[in-house]
Amino acid sequence: MSKGMGKNIKDFNKFKMNEDNLPIKEWLPSDFNFREYADNNMPMLAKKVLTNKDIDHVAHILEMLAKSYSGVPSHDEFVDYVLAEKFDKALMEADDVNRIAIWVYILFQINKVPITLREKYRHS
Repeated sequence: MSKGMGKNIKDFNKFKMNEDNLPIKEWLPSDFNFREYADNNMPMLAKKVLTNKDIDHVAHILEMLAKSYSGVPSHDEFVDYVLAEKFDKALMEADDVNRIAIWVYILFQINKVPITLREKYRHS
């Protein structure tokens, strides 16, 4: 399912190289496992079409979201639209994996991100 992931992976690698060691603020537990969260919250039908590499990609996007909420620029239009909760535009920018996994990103925002942070980015 890796079709269409090239742009986002390139952007993620730029993000990862520069931002890997920056802390995520105290709103997320230090032992939070993005891969486990992605796997546990992925709809069952999605798990049938996504590979382990695809789930890793979802975990990376979750980590980018968390770091962005902590003040680190994402350098990715898809992530910026998800942060702003403009899901119609996010879906237009999404690769095949992110179109399937958008539900996981929404759950992450609703269940893990403080509402004050979400409101701050919703208006950007």
